[in-house]
Amino acid sequence: MPEDDDYKIDFTDIVSILFGEQIEKVDAEKAKKILNSEDKELAHKGTDSTAKNELSVDEEELLKQFEVERDLIKKEEETKGGFAGYLVIDREKLAEALSGQKKENAAPEQKTSQQNSRKAANPTMTYGERIALIQFFERAQKILADLLGRLIKNKPVNTMFLKTLEQAIDKHNEVLKKVDYNQQGKLKNDGTIEAGRLIANINALQGGEDIKTKKVIDALEDIFEERLIAIEIALGKQVKNEIMSKLFLQVEKISENALFTKRVKSVFMEFIVPSTSIKTGE
Repeated sequence: MPEDDDYKIDFTDIVSILFGEQIEKVDAEKAKKILNSEDKELAHKGTDSTAKNELSVDEEELLKQFEVERDLIKKEEETKGGFAGYLVIDREKLAEALSGQKKENAAPEQKTSQQNSRKAANPTMTYGERIALIQFFERAQKILADLLGRLIKNKPVNTMFLKTLEQAIDKHNEVLKKVDYNQQGKLKNDGTIEAGRLIANINALQGGEDIKTKKVIDALEDIFEERLIAIEIALGKQVKNEIMSKLFLQVEKISENALFTKRVKSVFMEFIVPSTSIKTGE
């Protein structure tokens, strides 16, 4: 039987590793007021033509990127080193530490069953729909970063987004390989995805459209979930929930853009938005 000390996690160390520095806690009520005051600005960013250029690129540009990346991906690439001292988080122990109690034996089984059921229903998407889904994901992630940036400095936000992307790359390498580098071979230090590289990776996968879609959905969901875990570790469950509440409002505004069909939004909400996050008492 593990000792109680085995379940103790030093959150100070985890926050420092994920964000690159210590993060000052923000009171939930204060956070709510700050986030509410920024609603109009975020809505504007999420839907106007400037946002299109800032947050994503259109399909034509993605196809151009794909042509470049398709040739590069055939060549042997140098292995990229990971972040020194990066900490792999045990989600089960982390959830226990946050809740102040150990999970019941049945809880992980129930969680696994829910996740397996959800993933078994992954939809098949066409090439064009996957491009739109990637665009939708990146816009949502940009708004998530903006919301978090209202509460803490932008630099640690970028650091966390990049480190969580790197962790997902390690887990989903065939899908996410080199998506953290731009076309000039420079690291994108804000954690955004190089869309052309991602599309090239997906098209290089073996199997049909259903397999390719499942793999990209799994990868994007993991990126999202790791970021929500990091936010909860640093700022607490209440603040994380406030951020997610505001994000969902902005997702509705993103979906008003003619670039995105109801199906793309549905896939994002059902399969990309994490079905679980760290919840106290779970």
